[in-house]
Amino acid sequence: MRVHRGISDFRRESDIRTWLYTITVNTCLTRLRRKVPEQVHPDADNRESEKEWDAITSDDNPEKLLIEQDTKNLLVKALELIPPDEKEILLLFYIDELKYNEIATVLNIPLGTVCTQIYRARRKLRVAMKVIQKELAG
Repeated sequence: MRVHRGISDFRRESDIRTWLYTITVNTCLTRLRRKVPEQVHPDADNRESEKEWDAITSDDNPEKLLIEQDTKNLLVKALELIPPDEKEILLLFYIDELKYNEIATVLNIPLGTVCTQIYRARRKLRVAMKVIQKELAG
């Protein structure tokens, strides 16, 4: 709805994709600020177990699938330990696959700041992953 309402304000000074990401990021941040804790379904653990069992029993290498799942879980936990703005910039870069200049436009920050923040966020993510690995080992 925001895109539909705001299309008349689009000045074509940037790529439409960047403009859409900006609206999406701002909408998500607004919702996160107002977010009410979600209700967890009582069978949520069972559904997750079913997914894991399906993955283990698939034709793929079960050991590889378990390692990938452990890595994903570790990464998700580590992302929770870094500040939201740094998590956001990593997600825009790695998940949404935006280029540095697109991230700068979406977040309305200088290009040099994007480079610096991605570098710092990667370092903090590495540290967070090591902390979690130590906690799990010990």
